[in-house]
Amino acid sequence: MTDEADMRGKTRYVWLLLMIIWGILIIMLSSQPYEKQRITPILTRMIGPVQLSEKLPDIEFRYGNKWIHAKKQPYVFVEFVFRKAAHFVVYMTLAFLAMFAFRPFILRSGLRVLVVLWLCIAFSLMDETIQSFSYSRTSQIEDVLVDLTGAVIGVGLAWLFLRPRDRQYGRTD
Repeated sequence: MTDEADMRGKTRYVWLLLMIIWGILIIMLSSQPYEKQRITPILTRMIGPVQLSEKLPDIEFRYGNKWIHAKKQPYVFVEFVFRKAAHFVVYMTLAFLAMFAFRPFILRSGLRVLVVLWLCIAFSLMDETIQSFSYSRTSQIEDVLVDLTGAVIGVGLAWLFLRPRDRQYGRTD
């Protein structure tokens, strides 16, 4: 075995390990109570409610069973956006890592995409189920949709990196 082939063999396990570690991190964060993840205390020390409200758009919308009002509840709005962005980025990263992790094992890129998206949906559903057992967390199907959107973007980004390599090695869709 050449040094390059040996390195590629080790790299496949690095991606797999990174994906597993990321999955464990998701489960750990999912198990944390809401109070440990709140950013409102930091926001209130950084900026007053009136100043923050002036910087926000005048929008309101329904998410799950709650109404979110940017101007009326500026801290709630910023925390909401932060938490949903975190959902998006966490699952975008999981999908990106999974695309690389499964590449040596699932040669067809189209099949790999489906497997990764199903993995992300399963993880998201597990994440929401874990949250439903936490006394201060809520489980929402809308979060699964945010997670899936992040996963689709993660798959797309990974695909941009992997597509030229897959063609180079004669892998098909």
